[in-house]
Amino acid sequence: MNISTMSTLLIISSQVGFLFFILAYFDRNLRNTTYILFSLSGTLCYLFLYQLVNVMTTGILWIFMCLLLVYFDEEIYTALFYGSLTILLYIFADYLFTVITSEFFDFQFNIIAVFYSFSIIYFLLAIFFHHFINRIIMRKKVFIRVASIGTSLTFLLYFSIIVMERFSFLKKYLLDMHSFFIVIYGVLSAIICMYIVFIKKTEYENKEEKNQIKYLIKYSEQIEKNYTEIRKFRHDYKNILISLEDYIENEDIEDLKEYFYDNIKDTAGFFEKDIFEMAAIGNLKIREIKSIVLSKLYLAYEQGVKVEINISEEIRKVSVPPIHLIRMLGIILDNAIEESQMVEDPKIMFTVLSVNDAYLFIIANKCREALPKLHVLRERGFSTKGKNRGLGLANLDELVRLTNNVYLETKIEQNQFIQIITISEV
Repeated sequence: MNISTMSTLLIISSQVGFLFFILAYFDRNLRNTTYILFSLSGTLCYLFLYQLVNVMTTGILWIFMCLLLVYFDEEIYTALFYGSLTILLYIFADYLFTVITSEFFDFQFNIIAVFYSFSIIYFLLAIFFHHFINRIIMRKKVFIRVASIGTSLTFLLYFSIIVMERFSFLKKYLLDMHSFFIVIYGVLSAIICMYIVFIKKTEYENKEEKNQIKYLIKYSEQIEKNYTEIRKFRHDYKNILISLEDYIENEDIEDLKEYFYDNIKDTAGFFEKDIFEMAAIGNLKIREIKSIVLSKLYLAYEQGVKVEINISEEIRKVSVPPIHLIRMLGIILDNAIEESQMVEDPKIMFTVLSVNDAYLFIIANKCREALPKLHVLRERGFSTKGKNRGLGLANLDELVRLTNNVYLETKIEQNQFIQIITISEV
C-alpha cells in the first residue's frame, strides 16, 4: 500500500469518524463508551467496504447509523432523522466549503487544511441545527415524524443521483432522475407544509376549546354567586315578614311606616338585578354561545354598565363552528366592556336578528368621541390600553377569514361602536 493510498484512507477514516461524532452530538451519546466502540467498528467496516463497493458504502453507512441509534434510543423516527441529517449536513458543508474556497481564495489548500476547514464549517452547521432541533422539532412527535420522512427521502433521492453519476450504464437515466427528484421533492414539501398547517389548526382549535371551558367555568361561578345571593335574600325576607307581622298584630302603624322606609324599601333594588330579559336570552338555544354572552354581559353589569338583550326568535343552530363564534363574541364583548369604563352612562346592547337566511349578531356600545380610526384599531399591536395589548380586533379579523360564510361589519355612529357578525345560512 503506497503513501497516497494510506493518506486517502486516513482522510476517509477521519471524515467518517467525524460523522459519527456529529451523530453522537445530535443524539447526546458523546460520553457513551459502547457508542464509541460501535463508531470505531463502523469506521473500520466503512474503510474495508469502500475499497470494494466505493460510493455504495455511503448508503450502507446511513443504514448502520440509523440502526445504531435505534439500538440506543429505540425510536425509529428519531434515528432516521438524525442519521439522514448528519449526512445531509456533511454534503451541504462540502458544497459550501467548495463555493467559499473557489470564490474567495486563489490558492490551493493542502489536504490537511481542507479537512480542518471543512470540519469547522460542518461543526458550526451542526451546532446551529442542534439548537434549532431542540427548540422546535423535538418538542412534538409529529414534527419529528415529518422531519424524519423529509430528511430520509431527501438523502435517498440524492444518493440515487450520486450512484447514477458514478456508474456509466446508469447515466442515461440521470436526467430523468433529476426531474423525478425535483417533482418528488416539490410534492413532499407541499405535503409537509399542508400537514404542518393542519397541525397548527388543530392546536388552535384545542386552545379555543380550553378558552371555551374557561368561559363556561367563569359563567358557572357567576351563576353560583347569584344563587347564593338569592338564598341569602330569601332568608332575610322571612325575617322581614316576621317583623312586619309583629307591627301589624300590634297595630303600630307609625312604627311600621318608619320600619318600612328605613329598612325595607331599599331592598327593592335587589330585584333590579334581574338585568337580563330572560325570555330574550332564552331564545338563544346554543348553550355554549349563551354561556359566553351571559358571562360577559353579567361582568359588564357588575362594573356598572347598563345591558340590553334583544333576541326576537329562537336560534338553535348556526352554520359556523361554535368555538369560532365564541371567540369572536368574546373579543367584541371584552372590547365593549373595556371601552365602557372610559365613558359616562355606559351601555351595551346585544341583539340577534334573522334576516334573509342569515343571522346577525349585533353588539353596540357607547364609545368616546376621540376614538382612533377603524383602520388604526385593526392594526396588530395597537391598543389604547398600553403596549402589546392590542391584539383583539386583529385576531377577530383572522377568525372571520377562517370561515367563508361569516362577514364582519364595524362602524362608529353617534358615539356608538357597532360590530355586526353576519352568518350566512345558505
